[in-house]
Amino acid sequence: MIPFLLSLTSLPLLLPTSISSSLNLLLLNFAYTTLVLSYHPLQVELFAVLGACLAFYLLPTALMAVAESLFPNWRIKPTRVKPAKRWKGREFQVARGLLNVALAAGIEIGLEYVQTEMLEQRSFIRVGRTLPLVGSLLWDLLRVYLIRNVLYYTIHRFVLHHTPKRARNNGFISDTLAPFAAQHKSCYHASSPPPSPLTPLSDGPLAFLALQFIPVYLPCALLHVHILTYTIFLALTNLEVSITHSFLQFPAFVSQVLTPLMLLPWRVFGVKGRVERHWIAGGRREYEGWGVLDWVGGTGRGKGEGWEEGMERVREGVDKSGYAEEVEKAKKRVTRRRS
Repeated sequence: MIPFLLSLTSLPLLLPTSISSSLNLLLLNFAYTTLVLSYHPLQVELFAVLGACLAFYLLPTALMAVAESLFPNWRIKPTRVKPAKRWKGREFQVARGLLNVALAAGIEIGLEYVQTEMLEQRSFIRVGRTLPLVGSLLWDLLRVYLIRNVLYYTIHRFVLHHTPKRARNNGFISDTLAPFAAQHKSCYHASSPPPSPLTPLSDGPLAFLALQFIPVYLPCALLHVHILTYTIFLALTNLEVSITHSFLQFPAFVSQVLTPLMLLPWRVFGVKGRVERHWIAGGRREYEGWGVLDWVGGTGRGKGEGWEEGMERVREGVDKSGYAEEVEKAKKRVTRRRS
């Protein structure tokens, strides 16, 4: 069934442009309706989740890993440092990442099953027989993106980087949030080299669910968005996380091709740079990639000559062989400035 539906997409290539644009929409609607009628809504949602994760996160990550293996000079090389106890192995990162994806997908399908089969209520993600209008799709994407960024900033700052001072000596809150913060610190922030696209995927299970699953799924469930909107949203967020955590330094001829295609949106708005600065600062600032909430909350880019010099030297890749040393110097400058 699925190969037959995919084969329909090649028909518009044989027709004039004026006809193919209308035929594309017709065939897409026909293929989607056939898919919904052929499979259970929970199966359709599972296909969408796993497909978006595979095509827009695992596949780009694998391509970057292959590029790193074939062209080692493209990867920023730190000085040799003592590896972390458990979180450094690439095989362990891949295994934990796949387990985290399976855990998130299982929780999502479990919630949908309880909601639809046991409670007999409408599903959180709408799997209708027709596709949404373009205007409705774009409006839903804008709303879920805004809610996602608010949740991402709040969880990232106050949960995963929780300190006892923020809880105002409330022992219950500190004890509840401590496992989330401990896992995030020991997994994501434990690596000495720059984080790779596998780093957010292989975070601790609690930290992964809090930062990568809840901000994405909860807005879509609250707004009861269409499955197509949810799939596009998943694809965009997965691609954003994968690209912004890649610290490959491509040659000039490669960058000229990749930048217009996939890197430009995240470089223009500075998302990739904020991820870099968050990691270098040890999680003390830059909690949200787009920077708006960091600007409102006063946790944005640090000011002062020391911070600027450290960041410029890291970003420009001066003395690549001493990258870890440059990172430590940048951290010390930030500490002196804060004190």
